This record gives sequence, structure tokens and C-alpha cells, in this order.
Amino acid sequence: LEFRSVELLDENGAQRCIQVNTPTPPKAPSWFINAIEIDIASAGKSVTQPVQQDWVTWELTGIPYEANAYDELWTLAIKTFWGVLALFAAASITGFWALQKLLEPLREVVVQAKAIGERRFTKIAIPQTTEFADVARSMNELSERIQTMLSNEAALLSEKKASHDVDEVTGLLNRETFIDHFST
Repeated sequence: LEFRSVELLDENGAQRCIQVNTPTPPKAPSWFINAIEIDIASAGKSVTQPVQQDWVTWELTGIPYEANAYDELWTLAIKTFWGVLALFAAASITGFWALQKLLEPLREVVVQAKAIGERRFTKIAIPQTTEFADVARSMNELSERIQTMLSNEAALLSEKKASHDVDEVTGLLNRETFIDHFST
């Protein structure tokens, strides 16, 4: 029911007809109705009608049922809530995916750093992100330098060991190396 009551007044303001409707209870919760005040004005319309040989103007007035306004506002609020929630969920999923995509080069750098610690010298692809590209290039250079440095140190250590084990004058194994060699 749209109107609580509909009233018809004649040209003198006398009530000619009134229809009072029994309102249906609102679907909106009471806390919602109490939280929001809606001022609903009555609706009126002049009705002109011929009576015998004269025109008579009557006034038709309707007093709206405010529960309809609250019900429509409640329905709109629920739809808005679910729409915003769906939008938030979509934005969260998109943001999570974008963040994972952006952090992928950083994870590769971490894997490369662990590999260097295990004496595995890998190179990673240079990402398109400027900041990560600089880090990736630096890590690749570091990996290469450490590999070169360790290779040079290993060669130097091997030379030192060989020169330590051999007598410089005779070119034969020195006494300690000779005894160690034959005692095992």
C-alpha cells in the first residue's frame, strides 16, 4: 500500500471521502528506522469536475505510508553493502595478484643470494622494474665476482700447497709430506 490514507475534500473543505489503509509492517529493521529520520510530506492534487452546469474543484490528498520509503532505503542499503563488499573483494584479489607479480624479482634475488651462500653461482633474469633491475644486475655482478675470487683463491691455495709440499732445491717431496704420503 502506497498511502496510509487518501482523502477527498470538496470546494468548501468538507470531507467527501476518506480511505484509510492498514499498513503492512516494514521490512526494514527497527534500528535502521530509528537511525534515519525521513520526513514524508503528503501529496495533494486538485481535481476539477463538472457538476450540473458548473465546474467544481475538489482537493485529493494522500498521506504516504513511510514504511515504503524505509523499505526501499533498506533494500538499497543492502544492495550497496554487497556491491561495495564485492568491489572490495575484487580489489583485494587484484591487489594481491599485482603485489605477488611485483615481488617475484625480489624472491629471485633471495634465491640467488642463498645459492651464492651454497657456492652455486647463478644468474637471474633482469626484470623490467627499474629498481629491481638495478638490484638484479648488482647481484649478478656480485655472483660473478665471488665466483672469480673463489676460483683465484683456490688456484693460489693449490699453488701454495704444492710449493709447501716440495723442496725448492731438490724438487722432491719434503720430509713431512713424504712421511704423510707413505704413512697412509
